[in-house]
Amino acid sequence: MSDRRTGRVSLDWFTKLVSPTRDRWKVVWLDDGFASFAWEKLTSPAPMIETVRLRPGRGMPTSLKLLGGATHNIRHLDLFSTKIHWAPLMFRGLKHLELGSSVGDGMTTDLILDVLANSPDLEYLKISYTQMKISATPFLHPIPLLHLQSIELLFLPGNLVCHFLHHIEAPHCQVIGIQTHSIPDINDSDFVGQSIGSFEPLLRDLHKKSGGSTFCARAGLMEWLSCITPGNGEHCYPRFIIEAKSTSFVSMLRWIGRVVDGADPEGLEVEILISDPNVLQDPEVTSTLRGLRSVTKLCAFGEDRVGQETIRLLRKLDHNHVPILPSLKLLDLTGKDAATEEVLQMVRTRVRVYPSHGSPRQLPDLEIVADTQSTPAWLMPIKSLDFYVITQIRSTAGVRLKFHRHSYSTWEGGGMLAIVWDDERGEPTWM
Repeated sequence: MSDRRTGRVSLDWFTKLVSPTRDRWKVVWLDDGFASFAWEKLTSPAPMIETVRLRPGRGMPTSLKLLGGATHNIRHLDLFSTKIHWAPLMFRGLKHLELGSSVGDGMTTDLILDVLANSPDLEYLKISYTQMKISATPFLHPIPLLHLQSIELLFLPGNLVCHFLHHIEAPHCQVIGIQTHSIPDINDSDFVGQSIGSFEPLLRDLHKKSGGSTFCARAGLMEWLSCITPGNGEHCYPRFIIEAKSTSFVSMLRWIGRVVDGADPEGLEVEILISDPNVLQDPEVTSTLRGLRSVTKLCAFGEDRVGQETIRLLRKLDHNHVPILPSLKLLDLTGKDAATEEVLQMVRTRVRVYPSHGSPRQLPDLEIVADTQSTPAWLMPIKSLDFYVITQIRSTAGVRLKFHRHSYSTWEGGGMLAIVWDDERGEPTWM
């Protein structure tokens, strides 16, 4: 029987038509709109079924005993908003497991880990929008999943993500997707505060294989993305995305030191954004910042005090007489503090420290951007834009100072403020 408006055959009618062949079904793929009669066909054993993909629809039971519990032949399981009865050893030999908003009766992490331990050939794992009880696991060692190519743990509590990653070993995984930052009323800061086991070196390896990556830490959120970002499907090439919410800025900085600093610096861009005027007053924050080696971009914005504290931090050396943030390439300061005597002193300290200690390593060139959006450059006091300071900064080898003005003409030579008279040279020059 077909729908008079669309001409499409009704699922109920089609299910009744093919139900006599149920013993030969290999694939069950049901999307929105299937009725209760279709569900009934999934409650008793069907020995040939290998693929089950279910999406919710009208007539969905409160909880389904999938295939009457005879599920050992299933190799591809994809459930979204579908509750089923879970039991130990319910699934084994899976190659594809995808659960979205599918808690089910009695769902615990041990049940999922049990499935993984009994599915050594698993190639694809995705769990999203799903909450479950974290139980004391009997697994003393990580579960080896040598064929796993893709793992995605999306929109889950951070401690749940860490629990799974800590109990899985997937040395050949090519796709990693982790997102913990869009779940209302759940504190996900546990993710950045915990180890994720063998996935830490794996992320560094994928960074190199994917041709580089970008990392950003700012108030409340950190992100690490490969140059090639994850897409849909199971055809894998190296790529990853990590997005994690955290209320602890120092925990994010420690995560950089523990995980990101060990990555190949080739193609690695690490950005830290600071907007809280009090964050650099925290000894834990400054101590952790002093130890980071991979940060390439530092942005200080908000109150002028943020920029001032940032400059003071960068003027210091660590205990090995190495400048703070030795990989720094870009310093972005909002306000009028990028052309002060302290900035000049910071520049001179960073530039002269290596030759004076005979270190074979060289600092990268440093670009300093003064963002004057809060105070128009032409209205700044003369003492804030001292011509001598600006020319000394700009004359330092390996250092570039430019001014960025919002909603202002850029015809007058990129990064310049005005034409002034240079007494030394006896001619006008750009400032």
